[in-house]
Amino acid sequence: MPIATKTYPITPFDRPAPTTEDLHWADLTELPLDLFYYAKGRTQLVERIKHALEVDDLGFWSPYERTIADTDVLDNMELINIPKYTDDYKDYPRHDIFKAHEAVIAEFHRKCWHQIARPLFVLFALAMELLEDYFVERREYGKPSQGHLRYAKFSDGSYRDIKYKKGSVVVNIADTLSFMTKAFLSRIGVLHGCRPNDNVPVMTAPSPFLERLGLISDADRNAKEKDAVTAGG
Repeated sequence: MPIATKTYPITPFDRPAPTTEDLHWADLTELPLDLFYYAKGRTQLVERIKHALEVDDLGFWSPYERTIADTDVLDNMELINIPKYTDDYKDYPRHDIFKAHEAVIAEFHRKCWHQIARPLFVLFALAMELLEDYFVERREYGKPSQGHLRYAKFSDGSYRDIKYKKGSVVVNIADTLSFMTKAFLSRIGVLHGCRPNDNVPVMTAPSPFLERLGLISDADRNAKEKDAVTAGG
């Protein structure tokens, strides 16, 4: 018996032209990841990251209850999280519209990890003077993990505009990586999160760099993995 199928055509997105207004632009560091695949390029990127970490004007805001600005009226929001396309989530219920475009979504999801997140985790580890796979091996794509949405806000209470740059993405640091680096990698918030694998103990990384800065405490040095909370809860 034939099964009825439904298609969901997606209208192509025409990106509007970048604004010509002189706005209060956020001071973001650019990391051309094509340099990542060369030894000298990696060194340059690590130095850029260290320089970016010297800028201390970023923060985050994550309200428990989202409301319409300056009122007590709850904002009506609906979010959809799409888990990774791995065996652990193959039976996860998905909306028909996502099933219809599963191949495209799955490819994009993997590209976000392999082409953007993974190189950044390697660079962060090198900046912390850790083994380059320290953060990567704790976030393996093929293992179960979680993600979530947060808002970005600057510490002076104002928002800044993000300047459009063709062929680029804006990447933020989230809570667990901030915790593992004693907040030296500051948490801002993320829209697409690369959470640690569920079985990873959330502990401060044994970074010589953080040690020299005096950020590693005796409690950090004496902490045992078996006693730590895991990323999966």
